[in-house]
Amino acid sequence: MIKVSGRVYKTGYRHFVKQMARVHNIQGNIRYHDKESVLIEATANHRDLQLFIDHCKLGNADSRVKTLKLTPLSRIPSPHFEIKN
Repeated sequence: MIKVSGRVYKTGYRHFVKQMARVHNIQGNIRYHDKESVLIEATANHRDLQLFIDHCKLGNADSRVKTLKLTPLSRIPSPHFEIKN
């Protein structure tokens, strides 16, 4: 699980993350946690996952990532990457 906090609400950040997930063959999802954070469930090979995380840290032009916290997943996410809520 990846929790990203900062200016990520209504900035196109979720769509940016979905695009990066496609580029890096990531399976999982992203959803709003609250108005200052999103939760990302992601799985892939180590190299692709690290590149994906690096892009999540950078964000898109309208977002500002303050913190990014990683925790192990308790379940396997969906086989495609989707935006929830």
